[in-house]
Amino acid sequence: MQENDYTLALQVLTPELILARLSNYNDKDIDSQVDRVNAFRRKNPKTPLFIINGVIVFLLMIKKGKLPNDRYLKLTLDTFTKEKKMTSAEDVIEFITKRKNDALVKKNEKQENRKNYVRNNIQVLDISDVMNVSESVVLDTHEKLLQIQREKLNQS
Repeated sequence: MQENDYTLALQVLTPELILARLSNYNDKDIDSQVDRVNAFRRKNPKTPLFIINGVIVFLLMIKKGKLPNDRYLKLTLDTFTKEKKMTSAEDVIEFITKRKNDALVKKNEKQENRKNYVRNNIQVLDISDVMNVSESVVLDTHEKLLQIQREKLNQS
């Protein structure tokens, strides 16, 4: 899809359809979430549809397909309208795209930091060390078993 398609989708699709398409809710739970979205729309009648849709898309994206509580919905709406002063669907798409890219960069940095930590702080054991330890433990155990057998034979 082109950016214009996303812009148009934010402007014309219903929040219920977006929720049904993008969420991870099963058929049983989707109805209650649609009711929540409708109540959210009624509480914010002056908010343009593309902002409501943008909030839903954004939250479903960052919350792995689930809508957060109503307070979080309201805070996100305030971020879109008051803090970021989004006035067009293009603004919403730009914000969502930037946040998605930032999240990917952050995730990649975390993975790289983990790899570096392992490389720098965790030494891989040399297999010969493990084998030598195992061999000595086995020989020591074998000697002890032989000693116990000899003692039992001497006692009988």
